[in-house]
Amino acid sequence: LRKKAVSGNTAIVDAKYIGEEEGTDEAEQLEVKVNSLASSQLNEGNYLNPSGRNLSKGEYFFDMNIGEYTYEFSFSVREDDDNNSIQEKLIRLFNRANIGVTAGKATDENGNQAISIESNSTGASGSSDGLIFSIVENEKSDGKVVAALGLNNIKQKPSNANFSINGVEHTASANTFSVKHQYQ
Repeated sequence: LRKKAVSGNTAIVDAKYIGEEEGTDEAEQLEVKVNSLASSQLNEGNYLNPSGRNLSKGEYFFDMNIGEYTYEFSFSVREDDDNNSIQEKLIRLFNRANIGVTAGKATDENGNQAISIESNSTGASGSSDGLIFSIVENEKSDGKVVAALGLNNIKQKPSNANFSINGVEHTASANTFSVKHQYQ
């Protein structure tokens, strides 16, 4: 007997048999109903005029907490920097750090720009607030860089996938999971 997995709607659920190919057991019918998919955390900063400047010349520090780790970021603002160049510096800092987030820029209908920071992982964390990361002021910084740029503005909280298998509710932090080590 050869087992297989089939999905009636592959846009929602893609089923794949990952167990042993041969067996004498009769194929088990699994019905999966997806209530919601797991999502990442997305922070979106304050929308700033790209040619303006919301930070004065100087050195700035802030911390990013991810799980049990704290990462210190530092950057300088020169006299000729504007909001656009400052945001570009920070985007490069986040992306080069390779610590589980990806940064980019969002633009509103007025041409103002904000830094967007998205977790590479999905699902609520084990912390009390369920957040994957947080960005906080560092005591070394004499300015309020996190508040000025809105780096800790949460646009989307991370969430777990919620689904049922044969009527039994389940949750998972990712959108890929295995069932009985046979199906994925």
